[in-house]
Amino acid sequence: FVEQMVNLLKPFEEITKHICGSSYPTLNLVYPYIRILKNKFASISEEGESLESWLDLIYSLEKLDTTDESSLSSDNEANIPSAGNRQQWQYTYRSVYRQYLPPANCSGLLEKARAAIFLSLDELWSISDEM
Repeated sequence: FVEQMVNLLKPFEEITKHICGSSYPTLNLVYPYIRILKNKFASISEEGESLESWLDLIYSLEKLDTTDESSLSSDNEANIPSAGNRQQWQYTYRSVYRQYLPPANCSGLLEKARAAIFLSLDELWSISDEM
């Protein structure tokens, strides 16, 4: 997954190197690169992607799984020492109790990142096609 995310963001690295390498990066230099980025991340109609589907993908409400116990249980709260300063009991708690985070569901995250990148570029860099 991380390699796919790096590949997704690679055009930003390459364009940043080109812009930083120039003495005076002007809008005449930046606009073509922004257009390249927008074309790279644009929706693909053959795959059923559209602006509306991306807006739904990013802004649709997802059900949150509230069944996990992210807070301390009553048994654990009873074992926190009342004496000593805060640092001492935090260290004691961390050394005795380990809290493992559940694995994150990354399905669809690359599509969301790609959609968010395009929507952000489209909103912040509205470049006319006549250039």
